[in-house]
Amino acid sequence: MEAGKDQNGEGFKVKEPVVILGAGLTGLSTAYHLKRDYQIFEKEDEAGGLCRSHIVNGFSFDYTGHLLFLKDPGIKKLVFDLLGNNIKCHSRKSWVYLKDQLIPFPFQANFGLLPASIAKECLGDFIFARGYNKNKDANNFSSWLNSRFGKGLTKYFLRPYNEKMWRVPLSRITLDWVEKFIPQPELDDVVEGVLGKKKDKYGYNAEFWYPEKGGIFSLPRALKNRVKNLHLNEEAVEISLKKKTVRFRSKKEISYSNIVSTMPLPELIKIIKDIPAEIKTKSKGLSCCSVFNINLGLNIQLDPNIHWIYFPEKKYPFYRYGVISNFSGNAAPAGKSSIYIEISYSSGKKINKKHVLEDTIKRLIELKVISDKNDINTIKTLDIKYAYVIYNSARKNYLRDILEYLEKQGIYSRGRYGSFDYSSMNDALIAGTDIAEKLNAE
Repeated sequence: MEAGKDQNGEGFKVKEPVVILGAGLTGLSTAYHLKRDYQIFEKEDEAGGLCRSHIVNGFSFDYTGHLLFLKDPGIKKLVFDLLGNNIKCHSRKSWVYLKDQLIPFPFQANFGLLPASIAKECLGDFIFARGYNKNKDANNFSSWLNSRFGKGLTKYFLRPYNEKMWRVPLSRITLDWVEKFIPQPELDDVVEGVLGKKKDKYGYNAEFWYPEKGGIFSLPRALKNRVKNLHLNEEAVEISLKKKTVRFRSKKEISYSNIVSTMPLPELIKIIKDIPAEIKTKSKGLSCCSVFNINLGLNIQLDPNIHWIYFPEKKYPFYRYGVISNFSGNAAPAGKSSIYIEISYSSGKKINKKHVLEDTIKRLIELKVISDKNDINTIKTLDIKYAYVIYNSARKNYLRDILEYLEKQGIYSRGRYGSFDYSSMNDALIAGTDIAEKLNAE
């Protein structure tokens, strides 16, 4: 604390600032809503975190698909205030590519388009699961898929797709997240889907919003312009709980009253100098998968009825690709397209990125997305170390202990990777709002 005097000459103590680590959406939202003195630090040379965009040769590339699901009225109002008319609502046009054909997403409500023998197998197994397994407890993601959807749907799409994305055995994934993110149609809807009535309005992302210009970076850029005390190129390398200081790679050091950290939680634990061994040990079990993001600017215009496609089959190295130029016509020059492609990997299942890029282009030609390499105008690759938080037993057993310990020290770890959560941009903005309100009340 620093000593000072008020306007009457009386002594008082001035609180140290709140230090915000990370200027992604959660950090910027915290700063925007905070009524206390704060300093916000970002290790990159631009704010936005994984909500940044890259403009290359007239093509706009995000860090894979970043879409807004504006379910919360307060956040919707904030986003409209920030972006004005620079935002458009879309009804999802997504597909599953299986057995050489496109199946409307969600697959579990539209598999009737598959060959009759497969559709019959999936429907029979679904009905059996809903009857026999209805009250059967599932204790991991693998058993949950079988108990909710049956062996057929699980075998053809749900298991291979999720194994390709998560890169761990599904039996090691807990169920803390599935109800929110996995569409679960009722039997009547499944039967109607088999009979040919398209069912595509399920799931949290059936409707989404996206900026008309500037890529997804338009949102954090607008928010950045409404905050102060933003320091770029400042990477936190050490936190002292005893001295209540943060030291940066630049050698700068600052005292804090509280910290709001949006760093990945395991990285935060690593830089806390006097963290108890027990907390450090618990944090080592927290895990995530990474994403190698291949962005392509194409000299051709792709089908406007595709936002993104899921690929469960092993022969394709990617689990999904999306067409950003179908989110916004300004994401590519006229008559051209901008697409993102996602390849997952982990410390235990690494990839050769050069070979993956070559194989991806080969498969896009095979799929007739492009005719040959001459259709590719621009390539921009991005590597996302922390992509999807894995809901494993360590997270379930230890995450609360870690976060509660940090909060007792005045450190609030928030955001998708700070709270180690599978969450959206909407959730990131809410997280910043909530922690700001809590700190404002202290």
